[in-house]
Amino acid sequence: MYRLDCGVVVNMFETRVLSEPNPTGGQAPHEPDSNTATGMDNGNAPIPEDLSEPSWAPSTELLRDFMADPTATQARYTQARYSQAMREVLSARPHLPPADESAAAAASPFVMYSREQWSALSDQTPLPLRQDDVNRLRALGDPLDLAEVDAIYRPLTALLQIYATGMVKLRGQRADFLGESSRVRTPFVIGVAGSVAVGKSSVSRLLRELMSRWPGTPRVDLVTTDGFLYPNRELVEHGIMDRKGFPESYNRRALLQFLAAVKSGAPEVSAPVYSHVTYDIVPGKSQVVRAPDVLIIEGLNVLAPPRITVAGNSLAVSDFFDFSIYLHARPADIEQWYISRYRQLRRTAFKDPQSFFREIASWPDEEAEQHARRIWRDVNLKNLVENVAPTRSRATLILEKDSDHRVHRLHLRKL
Repeated sequence: MYRLDCGVVVNMFETRVLSEPNPTGGQAPHEPDSNTATGMDNGNAPIPEDLSEPSWAPSTELLRDFMADPTATQARYTQARYSQAMREVLSARPHLPPADESAAAAASPFVMYSREQWSALSDQTPLPLRQDDVNRLRALGDPLDLAEVDAIYRPLTALLQIYATGMVKLRGQRADFLGESSRVRTPFVIGVAGSVAVGKSSVSRLLRELMSRWPGTPRVDLVTTDGFLYPNRELVEHGIMDRKGFPESYNRRALLQFLAAVKSGAPEVSAPVYSHVTYDIVPGKSQVVRAPDVLIIEGLNVLAPPRITVAGNSLAVSDFFDFSIYLHARPADIEQWYISRYRQLRRTAFKDPQSFFREIASWPDEEAEQHARRIWRDVNLKNLVENVAPTRSRATLILEKDSDHRVHRLHLRKL
């Protein structure tokens, strides 16, 4: 519980003040049982769709209570009211309420840009892609098009080039100051985080393609954390096959060792490979990373805070990142994207004889639809609420998506 509480307190402080729950809320889209990961029941309160309603007025008293003693505060409030507060935090926009714009801007660690403000920067940057390139890069069900690339990702890659160039310059100056004769060349590492079906794969592939067109970063590699999932056999042995994608289902030690080797300048580092057809690690197959200029790490939990060991040591995956991106959207929108993708997979990939889900392709539509919504509610939404969304405020940049998958607001961490 302490792990989640700490993340929530940080998220509250950097995003939105908690409010008293609305006692007239509708039926919850997700009603999980009490779980060992958090030690609390998520209650029956819904995830609010629109936090601009007056019923979601901020409560500074509740915020002070949480900041002073999260555990005692939970004990004072009912489970439903406490859970409602958690859900509000996870659905809130990553900046303070606009009651006082100047005060909110000063208090937030992020600078907010509207789509129009951000896209105005695109004229300063070349766009080397065509629509055919975008069609090849986007993931199943993602309506990414050239207009979105032009408005959002063209200026983003220019910003990333500024960060990458600055990092190289800083390391050179540091080496000169310290009198280091040999200089280890290490890649600029970008982390991409967010929920299942929110568009991480499309964004990661697009960034790889765009950044590789820049003269300063011709070699760009992309590694997904799916390869660091434990094999299905081990997940079954430990009784956590139904928690695949949750933090405990990953070989975190192997992922940290991989990143440490990359960041220490190792000329060649291997990563395991995951198959979305067999839904398992591919035995004997690996992806070799050979000292790229840029390395993109994509995954659900890559922004999770460090775990404190018995010896007092701690290390987070994000400690190896030079820049990180979190893709944010309303849970109800992500659910629709997930269900839409599931339907498309039933018509395509699930029919592969090697597919782990091949039986689902022949199920009646209604039965398959119920299965998809159950998986979303009991696995993906639960993981989003408990583990993924609380890490949002740790990102360098938050891309806030609307129901049409387009980014309509961006939040860049202040330097």
